[in-house]
Amino acid sequence: MATFTITPGMIRGDQLTDEINNAVDLQLTVEDVVYYPPDKLVVAGVAPENEAAIQAVIDAHVPTDIYTVEDQHRQTKSNAGVAVGNIPGWTTWDEQQALDWIDTDVTDLDSAKQALSAMARMIVAMRNKLWPELQDLQD
Repeated sequence: MATFTITPGMIRGDQLTDEINNAVDLQLTVEDVVYYPPDKLVVAGVAPENEAAIQAVIDAHVPTDIYTVEDQHRQTKSNAGVAVGNIPGWTTWDEQQALDWIDTDVTDLDSAKQALSAMARMIVAMRNKLWPELQDLQD
């Protein structure tokens, strides 16, 4: 076990573990890297000759909110409401108001394209809210 100094509140364990593994060619798991507030990190199974390299990785570590696929999906879901909110009118209309708008305002090719674009944005936002993992699928 080796003990390292860290900046309090500036560690993301899963990300840091991957960074250490890549830099020092280790096979650590998140359980091998234990944070002891406020400023200590203990890493299991570290050879003394690797300690300086690990401390360098810790010093260079910049935690990110978006690191895992799950983080990306969570962000996609939270951004879906913002995307829908950016479609003027649509966010507050009931079904009849939307139908009335189409009857009144969709009168030519340009206005039809605008309506279809708004509908496409709404569909994608709903997909992202309900099934964010679908955006990762490849055709």
